[in-house]
Amino acid sequence: MSGAMPNPETERAGLREFLDYQRDALIGKVHGLSDAEARLTPTVSSLSLLSLLRHSAIWERRWFQVIVAGNGRPEPAIRGSAHD
Repeated sequence: MSGAMPNPETERAGLREFLDYQRDALIGKVHGLSDAEARLTPTVSSLSLLSLLRHSAIWERRWFQVIVAGNGRPEPAIRGSAHD
């Protein structure tokens, strides 16, 4: 991950590059952390790095189900604890 955003040729390419960059950044934040560290909520928010990663994965999967596969209704989210 270089940290610099390339100059895309199309809007679609730009969106794809942005999403790839964001995904790589989030994965980089949890890389090397223990499960307990990824579940920490160091602020008053109940968000942890693991919950952000899970949220991103759910919505990326839903996007593919609805937009790419053409399914009208995405599957329901898998609910975990408030600190997952």
